[in-house]
Amino acid sequence: MHSGLLKYDLLDPLQQNEVNDFIEFHLSKKDKKPSLTEYKKNILAVSTWSDEDLEVFETM
Repeated sequence: MHSGLLKYDLLDPLQQNEVNDFIEFHLSKKDKKPSLTEYKKNILAVSTWSDEDLEVFETM
C-alpha cells in the first residue's frame, strides 16, 4: 500500500472528507481549461467603450 493511503487511513472521517473535497476541487479545475477557440470567443465578447462613453469622465 502507498504511504499516502496509510496516512489517509489515520485521519478521522471528517478529515478524510476534507481531503476528498480538496482532491475534487483540484480535479474540477483540471477539467475546466478553456480551449483556444473558447478563450478567443470570451475575449471578443468583452465590451468596449466608445469615445462618447468616455466623455462622461472627461467632464468630471
